[in-house]
Amino acid sequence: MRPSTRWPLFVLLIALTSLSGGAWLTYSALSDPSFAVEPDYYSKAVKWDERSRQSSENRRLGWVLTLSQENPGRAVVRLADDRGGAIAGARISAVAFANARAAERTDLAFRDDGAGVYSAEFRPARVGLWRFRFEAEHGADRFTSEFDLFIGAASGDGGAP
Repeated sequence: MRPSTRWPLFVLLIALTSLSGGAWLTYSALSDPSFAVEPDYYSKAVKWDERSRQSSENRRLGWVLTLSQENPGRAVVRLADDRGGAIAGARISAVAFANARAAERTDLAFRDDGAGVYSAEFRPARVGLWRFRFEAEHGADRFTSEFDLFIGAASGDGGAP
């Protein structure tokens, strides 16, 4: 090969290497299961005033929502008012996700078991820190709560620890 044709091949090799590396990095970033983007992030930012009013409403109501995983496969919630009295007859829903796999979200619909106790089927596929975002409605009142809970044993099928 003549020296005058070698340098264009060298430039082509560098360009192909760069493009291949970029394609591999893009694939790696998009296929990473631990990467997640907050759904409707822009919409939440635009509705910041509404979220602020809801936070004030939560403080006014003074409700307390506690979560436990007493039985494998069941999440149990207790809802009480500011004096510790049970709130029965509420509609409670939640979104749960492991911090390690935030794109894999689980919707929970809680059943009223009476006396301010609610339960839902919840079979986490992995051990670790989980985020729960609750919404409780009772009559005209709406209460939201968000907190983390460490799940010590996975009860789902085929989940990675």
